[in-house]
Amino acid sequence: MPEIFPGIICFHAQQAAEKALKAYLVGLGVIPPKTHQLEDLVALAAGYDAEIVTLSDPAASLTPYAVEARYPEAEQVTEEDARHAIEDAEEIHRYVLLRLGQAGWS
Repeated sequence: MPEIFPGIICFHAQQAAEKALKAYLVGLGVIPPKTHQLEDLVALAAGYDAEIVTLSDPAASLTPYAVEARYPEAEQVTEEDARHAIEDAEEIHRYVLLRLGQAGWS
């Protein structure tokens, strides 16, 4: 079985969610800010789509992995953390795909 690197998985889950949220903002006609703070991206999108606030918790959960998970001195993340990060990123991704599809961006 290959070695698992939970920190790398968490980092990429955060990045996937960040890219999805930024794509959604672009789809809304908004230029996304240069930030890794997913909560800020959700708050910005909420000005156009009030229901997106349902993603506040998964966004907040993923944000720390933008930087912390890449450094060895950071708190160690576990395989369980990685599983949760993937679930959170998938929730954000599903939401964005649904909304972009409804807006004709399929």
